Amino acid sequence: MAVTSRRLVLIVISLHFRIESMLTIAERQPAYHRLLIVLPPTFTPMFISSRLSFLMITSAYKLKRNGERTQPCLVPFLILNQSVSPYLVRTVASWNSLAFHGGSSSIGLAPFWETPADTVLYILSWFQTPAIKEYSSSKEIQATVKRFVLPLHEKMKDIKVDWKVTRFEVAEVDGIPLTKKMCEMWDKTWAFQARPDDLLIATYAKAGTTWTQEIVDLIQHEGDTEKCKRASIYERQPFIEWFLHESLPLGRELAETMPSPRTLKTHLPVQLVPPSFWEQNCKIIYVARNAKDNAVSYYHFHRMNQIMPEPGTWEEFLEKYIAGKVLWGSWYDHVKGWWKAKDNYRILYLFYEDIKENPRREIQKVIQFLEKDLENDVLDKIIHYTQFEIMKNNPMANYTTVPPEILNHKISPFMRKGAVGDWKNHFTVAQNERFDEDYEQKMAGTSLTFRMEL
Repeated sequence: MAVTSRRLVLIVISLHFRIESMLTIAERQPAYHRLLIVLPPTFTPMFISSRLSFLMITSAYKLKRNGERTQPCLVPFLILNQSVSPYLVRTVASWNSLAFHGGSSSIGLAPFWETPADTVLYILSWFQTPAIKEYSSSKEIQATVKRFVLPLHEKMKDIKVDWKVTRFEVAEVDGIPLTKKMCEMWDKTWAFQARPDDLLIATYAKAGTTWTQEIVDLIQHEGDTEKCKRASIYERQPFIEWFLHESLPLGRELAETMPSPRTLKTHLPVQLVPPSFWEQNCKIIYVARNAKDNAVSYYHFHRMNQIMPEPGTWEEFLEKYIAGKVLWGSWYDHVKGWWKAKDNYRILYLFYEDIKENPRREIQKVIQFLEKDLENDVLDKIIHYTQFEIMKNNPMANYTTVPPEILNHKISPFMRKGAVGDWKNHFTVAQNERFDEDYEQKMAGTSLTFRMEL
């Protein structure tokens, strides 16, 4: 829900509020408005027991204006605890699957808020923060928003390191190396609930991820650079599987507070992508980069990122890279897996080298894939603001907002060169020959090809 084009309508139903009156209010709202229908706790048991009332409420979902649906959100005020009957929990979950794209976890697993306003806050956290500020007139609700929702975002905007920074230990999920913390939370990552209008940006690490994210964000906001400075890139487009520290929100937690449509990021190989993305037939943009430049960039990223596994020397890292013993696994399996998947799903497969060579042509592909219609001057603006040198100096995209204890840009900047062919400055003749031999074997039998230089 874009704040500029949609409005949040909050309807609080009292004990004596007639269902028919709620429907009358709902019918008066334009189709592009989203309705947040809130029931107090004393009203909820009666509501659950009344099948007729339930049908009347759900009928609000069928209201149409100009061929578009209204989107009422049904929110019972419930304090869920062990004394709540399983039937009640199941009922709330079934409502929730209708009311929210995010599935039953939103209410069923919600924290136990202290006041009704806290419950409203939790629901409002599904909408963008500006919407909360603009449409929440109640002082009680505003106070709650300041206590809970805004701190979630502020934690990401103002990351403070008050813990000992150490490099992550590595474990595996189905043979794919991930951080130990990611593995420990894997069940919840696998259960992540995608929404039909989600856009997923998928890449192998250091393959043009941030570049693609910024291109997409500018397209979605029609070249408005100020809107694209609303937050750092990692907050605008959450990294769904990532874990940084217990004191900070998980990527999927940030995603769950976002309104639709969401743009999300992953480095997961295709077989580890949460199944809900396929079930919901989400659009996915995959970007691949040639293996040699990718290896070099990934090595320098390990050096500057103080929580990534120890890279060792360039020679040692290259051997691990060739063997697929780095986070997110084998580059070969990654690019080939996604290449195969594009034939069966809504996947736009792009190449880093193509974007570098002809950004206009490749960005137009993204615009078409996203079903946008932008004027040429907007396209020119997007091309300009996604140039490497521009992005390198953009604090909302260059990760300089992350404390140096975590990302040490003095060792190597996050945005280092952004070039094609820089591998020639790192590979020895012997390393190049060994790499080529291995590459030929692992890429045999696929139609996927890469350019190592332009």
